[in-house]
Amino acid sequence: MIEELSKQVGEALDLSGFISIKSLKKIDRDLLQANIAADAKDYASLALFVSAASALLALLFAYYFSSDVLVSTAVLFAAFALLLLGFLKYPESRKKTRAEEMERELAIALRSVSIELRANTPFEKTLRNLARAGHGELSSEAKKMLSEIELGGKSPPEALKEFADRVDSLLVHRACMQLVFAYEHGLQTEGLKKLADELVSFQKVKSQQYAAQMAFFGLLFISVSCIVPALFAAYVIVGSSFLETTFTPSDVLLAFVLGFPLADAAILYYLKAKTPKVLAT
Repeated sequence: MIEELSKQVGEALDLSGFISIKSLKKIDRDLLQANIAADAKDYASLALFVSAASALLALLFAYYFSSDVLVSTAVLFAAFALLLLGFLKYPESRKKTRAEEMERELAIALRSVSIELRANTPFEKTLRNLARAGHGELSSEAKKMLSEIELGGKSPPEALKEFADRVDSLLVHRACMQLVFAYEHGLQTEGLKKLADELVSFQKVKSQQYAAQMAFFGLLFISVSCIVPALFAAYVIVGSSFLETTFTPSDVLLAFVLGFPLADAAILYYLKAKTPKVLAT
């Protein structure tokens, strides 16, 4: 959907001139590695258009409720900057997630490829088997490489190099280099097997690190959801009775209905974002 919107806005209103050439090159690379089939100029135009339109709406709402020019202007610039930053960061976030999904499947895929090549299976047939193996994004890229070889007339090393350029992952780059080496040196697979073993060890370390984080954040979640609200309630009672501290019913209601639940949600979101793909379901 974002590809179609980018194309429509880019054709109707080209705003890419407001973005530097260096930034456009970065956007183009991020879009490629995020597997978003949109032109960098069109995507930049969409980002600027949506950010500007939304910022103007925010300005009107802010002025309607506050009637303060300075506050409304601050809301305008803040809304524009946040939305534009969100648009520019979206491809970066998506390419990172895509790379992690491939890395999760890479160890199993490399071992399968190593076994097939050791059995003198033709390289193209190995790619075809990988494309059918159900390894998610990795199988999709294998289909694309197979199409480039069989229909596009490219050699396997060329297809592998372009595949590496489409993924923001050092591990995928190393895997492609090993596959090129295996192809050019008589299907030697020792490097593939060693890399697969390294990937398994790497995933094990990440899982252990995440388990250690879970222990700390589990205690933090219990504190924020149980202990801190109880202490806050006690402080409200004691403060109102002896310390001349005043809390309105609205303050207490906001703390328990909005404040503490938001803190819990932030902790849960952080844990979900940091979950290694190898452990994700």
